[in-house]
Amino acid sequence: AVNSMDNTIRVWNLESGGFETELQPGTLQSWKIKWMKDGKSIITGGDSGDLKIIPFADNPEGVPSSEIHTTKGKYILSVDHSSQAGLIACGNSEGAVFIIDVEKGKCVKKFENHGMAVRDVAFSRDGNTLITVSDDAHIAVIDTKQLSRVQTLTGHTSWITSVEITSGGTEFFTGGMDKTVRHWDLRAQKTIQSIQAHQDTIWDIKLSPDDNYLLTASDDKTGNIYAKV
Repeated sequence: AVNSMDNTIRVWNLESGGFETELQPGTLQSWKIKWMKDGKSIITGGDSGDLKIIPFADNPEGVPSSEIHTTKGKYILSVDHSSQAGLIACGNSEGAVFIIDVEKGKCVKKFENHGMAVRDVAFSRDGNTLITVSDDAHIAVIDTKQLSRVQTLTGHTSWITSVEITSGGTEFFTGGMDKTVRHWDLRAQKTIQSIQAHQDTIWDIKLSPDDNYLLTASDDKTGNIYAKV
């Protein structure tokens, strides 16, 4: 699925390589989308400050099954879903992070851990940990069972744009405007390794499902693949 600022979400079929459907969920400039883990619905947020859950099948109008209000007029820039915890997390342009209970369909906690935009949020596989990264160059680690911040980590010198947690949940990676990728040990609360990965801002990083490869994408018009040593 691909989102854009023309108020449209388009879905392609990877097996056939063909275009499948188009969703138009109202007047929403969609800044971020995420498939729910069951693959049946798309979570999206944008300039309205509203988070929408949109069923995919037989829903050409893109009618949301649920709509959660966060902060009006504050852009939602990041979103993630944990089926294990039954939670959705989203971060906005003002540095706030919202935790939404999927079953209740409402926000159960608001964090104000950051002083600038929250560019990415990521749950651990078991759903017990949420990591948020921001333009303020800080990383916040949240215990989702207690709904409390347990750590704040620093190391990047500028915006942090992306975060990925390993399947074991004890390590994670970040990338950002300082052109570096950092590998972190969550238990030791420190950087394991820092790599000067690109010549310009890193906008996205992704781990392979087996954690053996890390992919990075940058404003320098290159994408790198790093193998686990």
